[in-house]
Amino acid sequence: IVAPAVLLRKAVVKGRIDNEAGTGTAILAGETWLARAAVEGETFEPNTVVVITSVSGAKLMVKAAQPEHRVEQPKEE
Repeated sequence: IVAPAVLLRKAVVKGRIDNEAGTGTAILAGETWLARAAVEGETFEPNTVVVITSVSGAKLMVKAAQPEHRVEQPKEE
């Protein structure tokens, strides 16, 4: 049983996630999980950061992580 705390956490793709090919793994908290894209047709390459949207059995369903908001530093003149 997976705690709800796993949802919306970030994971890192280990093996290419491709639903059509039935492939994909991601690392969450040091453990390797099977992973699939939450949105059909999306693929993710190794080392991509993804967000967990749900858990199906021992499989993570993931989506693209949004880039972190960065504050622009003022230019030095």
